[in-house]
Amino acid sequence: MKVVAKAAVLGLAGLTAFGAAGCNRGGSGGGTTTIIQQGGAAVASSSGSSPGPASVGPINDSKELCHQVLLKTRGLSNALSSFWKITSNRDGWSYTDSDLGDVVSRVEKEFEQAFPALDGIVGKGVSVDIFDAANNYLKTIKSFSTAITEQQHNDKLNPAASDFGHAKDKLSDVCSATG
Repeated sequence: MKVVAKAAVLGLAGLTAFGAAGCNRGGSGGGTTTIIQQGGAAVASSSGSSPGPASVGPINDSKELCHQVLLKTRGLSNALSSFWKITSNRDGWSYTDSDLGDVVSRVEKEFEQAFPALDGIVGKGVSVDIFDAANNYLKTIKSFSTAITEQQHNDKLNPAASDFGHAKDKLSDVCSATG
């Protein structure tokens, strides 16, 4: 693994561990997260044998589901926003534009980090509003990401972007209402 990629994975794992350790989401049991500091950097270990994202089982606690879905898709959501900002503010954009190519690569990278680990994350024990909003958000973030990585144009991009924006807003609204 490249040094930069390894550092990014360790940094992401450290941030995820810090976020999980700092959030008490209620529910049953609870757990602990141990972070070991070495040379000023957080080091997290994984028990999985593959370098891909770890799968997350169904989460039945509404607050925890909201937290995990938004946390695990933050990088992808930011990459999609970067893409949309460039294309919506530039007449005559092309996927061959160097800055846009960089953003498309970022979307692809963030997508690969987030999925398929999030498939099946929405547990049936959450409220109906959150169940529907989380599933729709995950579906639309996949659709918009796919439209970008397949280099689709406005007839596919605009509806995908609109659907994603609405789904993101809806998820934020229902998650905010859970406290």
